[in-house]
Amino acid sequence: NILIFLQQWFLLSGGILAPGPTTAVSYMSVKCVDVRKNHHKAKWLMPWGPNQCDKIRDIEEAIPREIEANDIVFSVHIPLPSMEMSPWFQFMLFILQLDIAFKLNNQISKCTLPTPSCLGEFLSSGFSEPVIIGVK
Repeated sequence: NILIFLQQWFLLSGGILAPGPTTAVSYMSVKCVDVRKNHHKAKWLMPWGPNQCDKIRDIEEAIPREIEANDIVFSVHIPLPSMEMSPWFQFMLFILQLDIAFKLNNQISKCTLPTPSCLGEFLSSGFSEPVIIGVK
């Protein structure tokens, strides 16, 4: 009896005193076009702001402009313009959902794998230049 009482007590006290769960925020990436040689080396492709990237709405728009797959960069700016991120922020988890357009006449080999490359940076009030935090 005492064991059941203690289990109920710990369950209730843990539910009351535990911190709130992590929240999820959905972001939609912007398809930026980068046609320079040596992609993704020095220029950050910003989805909004004064130095916006050259954008396309969908992949079909890339065909008449002769934009190759390696020239398309999916850019996301976190947090959104109206939000601020706390210095106490502990971790970020990203789930990438790919919507792939399939066409019957595409010549794709059976062993084709997508190879994503991810690059991140942060800008703190103490720095004048962004600091790179992760590559590939």
